[in-house]
Amino acid sequence: MVGPLHDLEDGFAADLEKISNITMFGGDFNELTVKFEMQTETRLRVKIFPKNTERYEVPVKVPGGSGVEKSERLYEVKVKEEPVFSFQVLRVSSQTVVFDSSVGGLTVADQFLQIAARLPSNNVYGFGEQEQPSLRHDMNWKTWSMFARDRAPDGPGNLYGVHPHYTVLEEDGNTHGVLILNS
Repeated sequence: MVGPLHDLEDGFAADLEKISNITMFGGDFNELTVKFEMQTETRLRVKIFPKNTERYEVPVKVPGGSGVEKSERLYEVKVKEEPVFSFQVLRVSSQTVVFDSSVGGLTVADQFLQIAARLPSNNVYGFGEQEQPSLRHDMNWKTWSMFARDRAPDGPGNLYGVHPHYTVLEEDGNTHGVLILNS
């Protein structure tokens, strides 16, 4: 269930409440806040965190922005509350949806985070060290996990390092990148 959206100094936020007791791994958070910070004209920060719960955060200083007016932003954020909470990030100039979370669910648990998204192109690069036949990822309904594992490179799977960033080369030649900073 989604509570009302509320404005913040540099964006807006939504408070979410889990409506099902089904769990994949246990330790799910029942109340979340999704905060959308419009940091600069080209950078949006989406922060998903448990409400009223202290959590460790990665001690990496992410430079904040001062917030920008809607007319100055090169992106737009749309939030849907039904049938489940989801959000889209659109490029204003072309109305291309660069990130759409409505394709799957959102799972936030003590030691597990899952977010599924529809991207505007199959030209996806990044995610870290994984054994695969090319730098471009196969996006035909494949799951690309981000877990480091010490193993020999002998087939598809995760390797030594995790680099939680991906870049998408869109069909019209534009690009965008996403950094997933998670503790």
